[in-house]
Amino acid sequence: MRLTCLAALLFLAPVATTAYLDEQLDTTPTELLSLSDTGGAWQEFVPSTSGYLLNVELNLFENSSNVVAAVSIYRGHILSGGTLLFASANVTSTVSGAHWVSFDFAAAQVQVLAGEVYTVEVQCFSTAPDACFASTSVSSLYAAGDFGVNSVALAITDRDMLFRTYLETQFCSATQYESAYHTCTDVQVCNSETHYSTSEPTYFSDRQCALLTTCTGIQWESTAPTATSDRS
Repeated sequence: MRLTCLAALLFLAPVATTAYLDEQLDTTPTELLSLSDTGGAWQEFVPSTSGYLLNVELNLFENSSNVVAAVSIYRGHILSGGTLLFASANVTSTVSGAHWVSFDFAAAQVQVLAGEVYTVEVQCFSTAPDACFASTSVSSLYAAGDFGVNSVALAITDRDMLFRTYLETQFCSATQYESAYHTCTDVQVCNSETHYSTSEPTYFSDRQCALLTTCTGIQWESTAPTATSDRS
């Protein structure tokens, strides 16, 4: 009985969350862009690995100690109707001047996939005029994504916003996918004799298998099946 209880306690123990720096643009010199005049700004980024987005840091310049900065995360290009994943992580500044502001997304469990485009949007709210600015590069230095402001429906090609993204270290092995938060499930393997793969697995989804077409007695096979295609 004691061993059984101990096993249950070990199973229920919380898993330590480890964050690592993934994508970033942290450079000098910089230029300041008013977030008050533009209605906010956005920066695209492309994760190098799949996982949960834990934290985003933006370099902001704030003239007041009571500025509220709000960040939202989108999947895809914001100009072409990106899908809102989380809105919004708010931070009320307690200091003025230029500094890195950290926005926490750990509780939201925002999933990102390697190689796909995501967009971070920032807006500032204050009773003071010109209270909040974003630090940007003096030229376009982040080749993987565009930058823009909400008041103009076009990307600004001569600069990028300074940012850092932090992801959670992958929890599952290479032969598993995360079917629920911190729950690993083995990726299914299609039986090559009877099935082919219609969709390859990602870190958050399983491989999908479908039955191979079987030729009848009056038919002949013109194209042999592969691991990812049916016979015809």
